[in-house]
Amino acid sequence: MAQADLLVAVLFVSDKKILAEVRTKDNDFGAGATWLPGGHVDEGETSKVALLREIDEEFGVKPVDYYWLCQKPWNKDGEEYLIDYYVCTKWEGKMIAKEAERLIWLAYNEIEKLDEEVDKAAFKEYIDHEGI
Repeated sequence: MAQADLLVAVLFVSDKKILAEVRTKDNDFGAGATWLPGGHVDEGETSKVALLREIDEEFGVKPVDYYWLCQKPWNKDGEEYLIDYYVCTKWEGKMIAKEAERLIWLAYNEIEKLDEEVDKAAFKEYIDHEGI
């Protein structure tokens, strides 16, 4: 059995909301979907290094307060992945959508707007972790 590819995703949290991205319609991976932001871990990278790179590439900000939350398995289009989820509660810089169609802030009761069950499960784990 092939080893699952490692991905990273981040729950940006601010004012009791989390950041989601609406992917561009021409993206060949999740076109038009609403996901938690993240990306692939490149060969030789740790998930933490990949997280910092992805955040810079996609948003142009630098995380200040962040932590690893959990790892979840994900099957997408017949491929197996493992996603390391992080939570970021403070960052430096102005967040801009460099790669996504747009960014949206979701209230805690808007979890169903996320298109992937794995993202919803990670979000629920965050809620449980924080005792919300």
